[in-house]
Amino acid sequence: MIQRIAVLSIILFAIVTGCVEKDAALVTPAPVLTSTPIESPLPIISSKPDLTSLSAAPVTISGIVADCSYSYGSKVSIPNAIISYAGENITADKEGNFNLSIAGEESDPILEISAPGYMPYRERPSRIVNGAFYLIPKDLYRGVYLVLWNPEKPNPRNLHRKWEQQTEFVIVQTGASENQINTLRSILAIDEYRKMTGGRFTSKINPIIVTEKPMGNDLINKTVISFSSGIIPGGVAHSDDINGIIYYAEIIWDTSQVLDANAVWHEMVHTVTSGGHINEWPSVVSEKQGTNGKVSETDEKIFNCIYNSPPLRGEINPPDSPLKITEPVITRQSDWKNLTNSVVMEFVEIPAGEFDMGSPKSEKYRKFNEGPVHYVNISYNFFMGKYEVTQKQWRDIMGNSPSLNKGDDLPVEQVSWNDVQEFIGKLNQIEGTDKYRLPSEAEWEYAARAGTTTMYSYGNNISELGDYAWYDRNSNGTTHIIGQKKPNPWGLYDMHGNVWEWVQDGWHETYEGAPTDGSAWVSKDTPFKVRRGGVFRQGIDESRSAMRLNEHIDGRYSGIGFRIVRDI
Repeated sequence: MIQRIAVLSIILFAIVTGCVEKDAALVTPAPVLTSTPIESPLPIISSKPDLTSLSAAPVTISGIVADCSYSYGSKVSIPNAIISYAGENITADKEGNFNLSIAGEESDPILEISAPGYMPYRERPSRIVNGAFYLIPKDLYRGVYLVLWNPEKPNPRNLHRKWEQQTEFVIVQTGASENQINTLRSILAIDEYRKMTGGRFTSKINPIIVTEKPMGNDLINKTVISFSSGIIPGGVAHSDDINGIIYYAEIIWDTSQVLDANAVWHEMVHTVTSGGHINEWPSVVSEKQGTNGKVSETDEKIFNCIYNSPPLRGEINPPDSPLKITEPVITRQSDWKNLTNSVVMEFVEIPAGEFDMGSPKSEKYRKFNEGPVHYVNISYNFFMGKYEVTQKQWRDIMGNSPSLNKGDDLPVEQVSWNDVQEFIGKLNQIEGTDKYRLPSEAEWEYAARAGTTTMYSYGNNISELGDYAWYDRNSNGTTHIIGQKKPNPWGLYDMHGNVWEWVQDGWHETYEGAPTDGSAWVSKDTPFKVRRGGVFRQGIDESRSAMRLNEHIDGRYSGIGFRIVRDI
């Protein structure tokens, strides 16, 4: 009954809060990392309260409010958190500790714990893990959500590893020591593990001990734990379903490894719940899992939040999504504005929206620097050049003609990133504004994709690329007049092929740490800038929406041009 009420409390919390609060004024207080574990015993946690023997005497609940993004059990406290109960608020001390006295008939109440920069958390003390109430930082909540609950529609980049499918645990004892087997059995049996699964397991887990790994259909719905010598411990969630439905999970430990609760829980969450080492589809949190077996820092924090004190993982009806995960809702193009300036440059209004930037590991021809896939929310409309800037437009502004392939309506090329900045400065001066600029890399890809998630803005069919792009198979080794091919769904031409297009961003090898608001990722540490869109002399892989390369800020080549945007 308590678990059922806890489920409802989480759902009500999701509805009331909308799952996410966007308040830029909120600043996350610096967590206090104590040098020694903080002892904050909760007497009612070790055993459920005996509802038949309640007295009217007040009950004191002691606890600590901690940041979930740190490693299990570290209890990195959140100072001055607010604990609310029955309309009254108390404030935790600077080390996150609190004491709350309540009436005896309310021995296991629903408490709401909140702190600036964290998601408010509603839970009963009897369900907390490791003696602490762990709050999820707001900037990590979307990642936690994606791990625990399915998106609105199937999406191979945002997968849900359904814990409730793993109904049996099998330990293959071959190669393992007696101590390792006993440690596993004791860890799986303790109450905290049951809580960690969101109440999925209502009683202690009794794994099956076998000498050989099950095969074929015998693996379905099982979590298999085995041992091998000389290996790096890890796990794989096996799936043959693009929707992320796993049919069995497998965790392998080294025969010499000393097992403890932290190591076991960590690997369980990575493998069974989140599929951190999924063998066929990208990870739900970010499709880049680091190198040499190391998980990226952001992913690690998200996983920590899950196995420290997760929302009810067993709940089949998730709360509302913190942010839309479906494709952008786009206004009809006929409703958008078009703009033509004094030098006859045409612009198309690009609507505000959100998308997943980069390419998943499953995309053909994908390059390492196109990941990790990350969410970007562009909260503003902007105008983008309908075409690449032409040689006539360049000449009208700059008074020169640098291009190798001559023609008024051909895209200008052999212009460096610095040359383009000079062009934009003069254009702004002529127009009496400061609104013209290069697009950010995120704005460019958002506009290029035009609401799609495929390799190209029209789909994945390579045989159709020639209808939309000038590339090595149809260009005859030269640039072509702008606007001759089909536009993308938002009315932009030559976003695939013809010439590379400069964007504002400095070059970074991956998207790790990239902005999520559509702004340019500026870096003073490199003289290289990003170019996007492909070029007439290169192939089908270079023309993809996610393709990105770099060039020196002063580089001038016959395959590099640009298009501009105008702020509204």
